[in-house]
Amino acid sequence: MAKTLISLDEQQILRIEQIIMEQDEPGALKYLEDLRKMIKRGQIGCNPLEFKAREGVDHVIDKAKKQI
Repeated sequence: MAKTLISLDEQQILRIEQIIMEQDEPGALKYLEDLRKMIKRGQIGCNPLEFKAREGVDHVIDKAKKQI
């Protein structure tokens, strides 16, 4: 299963805290739906070359660790 990392700004974090404090179940579901849409949008523009570059960087890092 793939892991997803999302970044939240201060306003989004405050919204989560507000939902928790108010025990706003409908608001929580709505907010989770919004986050889910945000995650899906982020996955659409996937750049395979970016991953290829990352693989190259990982290879260099692994090689350097072996030399230490």
